[in-house]
Formats: sequence, structure tokens, C-alpha cells
Amino acid sequence: MNDKLDNIRQVTANINNYTYEETNQILRKLIPHIPIIIYQSDKIPRSDKGLYRDPSIIYRARPNKPLDKFSTMEMPWTMISEISIVPDKEKDKIDFGRANKEKQSRFYASNDYHSACYEVIWHKFPLKTNEKDQKLTVGKWKIIQPLNLAYIPYSTNYLSKILTYGIKIDKEIFKVSESEKEQIKTLLQIQKDDISQDMSLIEYFSDQFAKQEINCKNDYFLSNFYCDQVFEQCPNENGILDIDGIIFPSVSFSYEFYNIVLHPRSMLKIKFIEAMYIWVTYDNNLKKMQFFPLEQNVFADESGQINWNKFK
Repeated sequence: MNDKLDNIRQVTANINNYTYEETNQILRKLIPHIPIIIYQSDKIPRSDKGLYRDPSIIYRARPNKPLDKFSTMEMPWTMISEISIVPDKEKDKIDFGRANKEKQSRFYASNDYHSACYEVIWHKFPLKTNEKDQKLTVGKWKIIQPLNLAYIPYSTNYLSKILTYGIKIDKEIFKVSESEKEQIKTLLQIQKDDISQDMSLIEYFSDQFAKQEINCKNDYFLSNFYCDQVFEQCPNENGILDIDGIIFPSVSFSYEFYNIVLHPRSMLKIKFIEAMYIWVTYDNNLKKMQFFPLEQNVFADESGQINWNKFK
């Protein structure tokens, strides 16, 4: 297994030399089997100790659109379809992401609206514009049927890196990380005695989903390989592809929250509840973002139109 891991690391180090198709072909030979931990629930766990929040709620954000090309005023989106999963007719606009390839639609969300906002604007902070702000429409969805989610555990390498950088992190996360590692070992040992290979692969893909240095689309190839196996190569005992999505700790918020990415086939398991208009600013003195909800609890009618009061 050590030789195989060395070969995988070599592919990782030279990822910019490959197309995604080449990467996929190489890795399928090196990794014929990927251990997948399934988390089945209608609730997303939280590690923070704030006020109680409904664990079945997830958030998805989209930067607002300018009123017109001559205006800096940004109006919120007015239809659920505009902030939900990208429809087929607009797939050509989709670039490579952590869990999707070009022109591949996925529903990204978070169990906290701050994290949902940051995930779509992280490349713009600290802001270099005169306004130093971003305005977003945030949709709130409720999980109405249990989701079958492939679980990506905490990356121990990322946690170590956080400590090196001196970033504050909830000590509870380290306890959770160690606890989940033992639980994963127990699950794997039910099927086999030697779990070293599976544990190494789980840690490897945890690192890929925790990758922060994204310089080009090739940096997403390895996490996408995992996604392809989960969504397209893992049928259940009846031959049906039923894994709804992937859940992984949010790197952007030092692992305080969880992100999930859902396959289009799972969209009937969630239901739109309401929308928010969020204003995000960056304070140069405090070196942090600040989030201001300008309008909340905005509902939609039967046609899917979001009925804003302040922003019409």
C-alpha cells in the first residue's frame, strides 16, 4: 500500500500536468475501491455552541445582480429557481468546483448562512473595490426526507495547519475529530481486519476537501474523482444510485460548520422555506467580515416568486 500511496501522492504533486480524464484514469487503476462512510439523517450536525438552530435547515447563497450596467445598486434575486440548483439551460456557465466538473450542476449549501455566503465570495476578500462589500440573496431550505450523505471527516493535516497559523478554533472540534476517527475505525473493522489502507485513503480525500490553495481547476480534480465514485459508481444492493450528496467540514470557517453538496436527484428531499438579503462588509481594522441581514423571513408564492418588501 505504501507504494500505491506514493504513486497517488506523485499524481497529486503533478496534477497540473494532467487533464481530468487522465487523472480519473490513473486514479481508478491506483484506487479500485474507495471506502465511503455514509451519514443518513435529516439533520446536519453542528460543532458550535451558539443558540439552538434547527439542524434540518441548510442555506445556499448567491451574489446579487446589479440593477443595470450603469448602476452599483444590487437587487436580490426574485425567483427560487435563481438561487437554487443551476438549471440545465444555464449549465454552460458552470466552472469546475470542489465537487463538480464544468457544466455539472450541484446544489452547494451550508448549515450556517455566514459560511454559505463566504463560500461564494471568498475569492473577493479582503475586498479591493471601493465599496468594500458584497450583497447576497440567501435561500433557506429544510431537509424533509433523510439524506444519504457520504461523510468526509476532519482533516488532521488541516487542523495542524490551523494551529501553526495561530487561528482560533473551538477545542471541541479536536475532540470530535478524534472521536469520529475511532468510530470510523470501528465501522471498517466490522468488514476487515487490516484497515490501514482504507484509513489512509479516507485521510487523503479529507485533505483534498480541506484544500485551501486553489490556483486553477486542476486543484479540484482529486476531490472530483471522489465525487464521481460516490455519485456514479456506488449503487445500493438493488443496483440503484442512491447517495444524495457529500457532507464535509467548512474550511472557510475553520471547521465550525458543515457544507453539503447534493446531486440533482436529491432535490425532492429538501424544501425551500424563505430568503434573506445579506450585506457583507470587510473591516480592515478588525481584519474580519461582518454580516448584516437587511431583510429576513421573505417567503415565496406558489409560482416561486420571492416577495421582497424592502427591495422591489
